[in-house]
Amino acid sequence: MKKISYYLILIVAVGTALIAYWVYSRYVREEAPQLLFFKVERGDLREVVKVRGEVAPQKEFDLEFPFSGIIEKIFAKEGQEVKEDEPLMKLETTDLALEINRLKAQSARAEAGKENAEVQLEQYQAAMESQQAKLDELK
Repeated sequence: MKKISYYLILIVAVGTALIAYWVYSRYVREEAPQLLFFKVERGDLREVVKVRGEVAPQKEFDLEFPFSGIIEKIFAKEGQEVKEDEPLMKLETTDLALEINRLKAQSARAEAGKENAEVQLEQYQAAMESQQAKLDELK
């Protein structure tokens, strides 16, 4: 019976050691990185490296404009240094010119209406003075 228990303990110990080694080699131990060696020769580089990634700008600016529109012309190129108050781009102003003309016409109509109202006011004041004079005569 003692021999069987020694063999059983020995088998369990060897099995435990094998399982521990398998777990260590699979999950714990880090494999040494594989190094690749190449012979270097002087010459032109003829290989293209294609990688995917994202390019992040060093500086980022938010441009704000008093109104929106379509860009007609760009005066500064990307990366070009510009001076303060130097225009960067020109917006298409066709719609703005039409809006200005419409507002000028509306202003002219309002001005003409104002002049007509002033003439009518003068006429009503003259009529009122005339009626007041008649009223004074009757008293």
